[in-house]
Amino acid sequence: MATKTPWTLRLAEWMAHRLPSCQDVARLVSQSSERRLSLKERCLLRLHYRICTWCRRYRDQLELIRCLAPTVNNPGPKTPAQRLPAETRERLKRRLREAIRSHQ
Repeated sequence: MATKTPWTLRLAEWMAHRLPSCQDVARLVSQSSERRLSLKERCLLRLHYRICTWCRRYRDQLELIRCLAPTVNNPGPKTPAQRLPAETRERLKRRLREAIRSHQ
């Protein structure tokens, strides 16, 4: 007598054959920063995220990098109000020169 497989197992097998692989998901997640994904691609990604923790983590890490990237290599204050006062700059220059002379 043949045993019936539970519907959840059959559903998981069906999804595994129709959802994109982790490699395809990684490619799509990377492309999502350059272009808007189609509705089908977005739906497939969401379904894949439901069953794959690693791809969800990869997506979250890329989102974090995208958020933090603009803050790296910040050239510094752009307005005069954010700069050091002239007096302070001169005092720092003087102390640096003195420190260099004392170490020579």
